[in-house]
Amino acid sequence: MARVWRDGQKKPCFIYRLMGAGTIEEKIFQRQTHKKALSSCVVDQEEDVARHFSRDQLRDLFKPLKAHGSRSDTHDSLRCTRCVNDIQVRPPPEDADCNSDLAKWKHCYTSKDISDPVLKQIWKQSGATFAFTQVSHEAQRVTV
Repeated sequence: MARVWRDGQKKPCFIYRLMGAGTIEEKIFQRQTHKKALSSCVVDQEEDVARHFSRDQLRDLFKPLKAHGSRSDTHDSLRCTRCVNDIQVRPPPEDADCNSDLAKWKHCYTSKDISDPVLKQIWKQSGATFAFTQVSHEAQRVTV
């Protein structure tokens, strides 16, 4: 993601990471998220330990795949407090950027929540159930 956006970039940058809910790709992504959070606590001395995976959640990463009942296991694992009953009730924080944790990105439950036309089309064709989106800060600066 860091290679897509550069200082001085004039055009909006889009990063797409598609994964199916309850798939091995989602489990791999969850492990990456966990490792990044641990690194932040150790290296950057951040204190957001409530967001780390519990021991049971870490065990679940290594269990066989099962029938999926949630829109996004990844969103569930973030313990998001901005979403209630499949609706994002509070917007992302203003300091969110493309390098921020997914908890700070926009959480989309329907294609109506998505402004990017390519992602909206993928949503319609794929039967997607959830998306995390974030606009690069250059694009945000232009639209503000």
